[in-house]
Amino acid sequence: MWFTTMRCVVKGEKNDNRPASFDKDIGMGRSDVEHTYQRLLENVHDIVFAVSEDHAITTLNAAFERLTGWNRSEWLGRQFRELLHTEDAFAAETYFQLVSAGLTPPRFKVRLRTRDGGYLAVEVALGRLGAAPSDGFAGIVRVMEAGGSAHESLWHQQRFLQSVLDGIPDPIVVVRQEDYGVCLKNQAADEIFPDTDRSGALCCYQVPRQPGKRCAERLKPCPMEKVGTGRQAVTFIREHRLRGSEPRYMEVRAAPLPLHGQPGGAIIMSARDITSRINAEARLWESQRQLDHMLHHDPLTGLANRLLFQDRLEHALMDAQRERHAVGLLFVDLDRFKSVNDALGHEVGDRLLQVVAKRLCKCVRETDTVARLAGDEFVIILERIGDAQHAAVVAQKIVRVLARPIKLGNHRITIGVSVGISLFPIDSRDADTLVKYADTAMYLAKKKGRSQYQFYTQELNQRAIRRQKIEEALGRMLKEGEFILGFLPRAEVGSGRLAALEAQVDLPARIEDALDRKELMEVAKDSELTIGIGQWALRALSMRIKAQQAEGKQPVPAALPVAPREFRDPGFTDRLESVLREQDFASDLLELEFPERVLMEDPHRAAKTLERLRDLGAKLTITEFGLGNFSLRSLARFPLHRLKLGAALVRCGLGTGKDESVNKAIIDVAHTLGLEAVAAGVENEEQRALLQTLGCEYMEGPLVDKLLPSWRVTPAA
Repeated sequence: MWFTTMRCVVKGEKNDNRPASFDKDIGMGRSDVEHTYQRLLENVHDIVFAVSEDHAITTLNAAFERLTGWNRSEWLGRQFRELLHTEDAFAAETYFQLVSAGLTPPRFKVRLRTRDGGYLAVEVALGRLGAAPSDGFAGIVRVMEAGGSAHESLWHQQRFLQSVLDGIPDPIVVVRQEDYGVCLKNQAADEIFPDTDRSGALCCYQVPRQPGKRCAERLKPCPMEKVGTGRQAVTFIREHRLRGSEPRYMEVRAAPLPLHGQPGGAIIMSARDITSRINAEARLWESQRQLDHMLHHDPLTGLANRLLFQDRLEHALMDAQRERHAVGLLFVDLDRFKSVNDALGHEVGDRLLQVVAKRLCKCVRETDTVARLAGDEFVIILERIGDAQHAAVVAQKIVRVLARPIKLGNHRITIGVSVGISLFPIDSRDADTLVKYADTAMYLAKKKGRSQYQFYTQELNQRAIRRQKIEEALGRMLKEGEFILGFLPRAEVGSGRLAALEAQVDLPARIEDALDRKELMEVAKDSELTIGIGQWALRALSMRIKAQQAEGKQPVPAALPVAPREFRDPGFTDRLESVLREQDFASDLLELEFPERVLMEDPHRAAKTLERLRDLGAKLTITEFGLGNFSLRSLARFPLHRLKLGAALVRCGLGTGKDESVNKAIIDVAHTLGLEAVAAGVENEEQRALLQTLGCEYMEGPLVDKLLPSWRVTPAA
């Protein structure tokens, strides 16, 4: 009835619920009736109001002025929510929406502002003025008893609603679209706000604890603006700094919340703490990054490894072909690194490689690639170079920089590098071929004296092709057992009797016409086949001695020369021991010979190797003594049995005064160290007589071959 009456008064409509004869029966005209209703409203004790569709106040009765102290004219046209406490405004807007949806909610309790700055606890009944949304709303406001159960009920209702929100574990915030001011939040939201009470004025961009910085300055476009303009929900992640803790990451969902009387309505935001997920994703990403780094980088130096090097080389060549420029490939190998590694240990060797890696990186541009392939081998990709001179300048710089001493703890190490250079597109357009050519050029640089660089040439290519053919022929001979084990006799200087045989690996009598015997032997001593040939020779020697023993003959001790490459191989002693055990070889009949220059490359490692060979029962001889730089201190450390003078020294140093004294001094040194002396290359009786005078025990050479012709070049059994 009240809402029907209000509709008649406010809109001047006929009351359809009255009987048709009502106005006539009471003797009143339409204007009189409306006037009567207006008087009734003015005398009602409760506040009666009407608002438009957008909640602007259109009607207030006299009770409003009496109860609040306001002049009603001051409030006509203003928003109804402005009359309420700020904490009650959102609840009131919610009730307006429920009524608009055709629902009939119970009366709601709010606090009404008074002119003196206080508040009245009131109960509001709300209804629509008509069926159309534009008809607006009407309501009655009844003042509740001060201090009584009604007032407590109001607070209970408000606390209940707040408790419902506070029971939600995720932060919930409602902000006005007009100014992004916060008008409602739950307890979980308090944890992510700056320190303030719930009635404090806050804006949504203050939530991440960056007051004064609007979202638009950090998030473009601002999520709130996107919600307001698009009227669609958005989800975004924002970093929050909680009170006295590390940053937390929140996944925020913002959705439009239409509220009458507020420009653009409001926005409701719910947040979920995803810090654990973000941190887990960050750890996963870091693990993936580390794994990727491990897969593509050398763990010791941090340089690109072979996999990454190949990928970058392919890209560099494609780029060079497209842009029509050159690429330089430098193959860098350290000189004498193995000696440093064996003498000072792998730890020092690793630290040395790390220093070398840093120096190499300083020699090139950031756009170039430095990679470590294996051991002491490095490669460098020089992209976008103008000509070969650019690569030469870089190579010169590398040689110069790495020639400087490197200080590692108490060690001052001086090494050098040999650099091979190949060029795209001059030498090849294929990545693998460029690497092979640079490697070939590097080995030529080593042969020329180390600590220098060498460009690849077609001549080098022809040499490499021929060497490959020779190695293939040698491999075939080894596999088919075509090598011959020959012997050269060693005799006592005084009596001329046979003392031992020196085994010599020789080629078969017939070889391909295109192959040169001398070249074949040179490659055999310098290639990886040397190891296999050495094992074959030891087995063949063992079989020969066992055959002699089976025939009842007294075996003659045999000396087996060890090739430099075979001695340098880390598995040399293990393989030798394995063959001796396999063949059941009497090691006391075996003598192993090592060139002086090989032992002096790394005296510390050589001494350890020789000690192990001695423990196996083999006799040990240092050969070519006096032809290189030797150290008496190192010589004294070696567990040797014999010392062999080089043939050149014997040939030139006997009977020539000063040089003769050199041979005498060497023989005296051997005797002083408890070693027997062997002279190589003895050609005549004069040299033999002089050697006997000097105290030399044994001799080898053309003279011995004549004295004992039956022992020369005897094929293996």
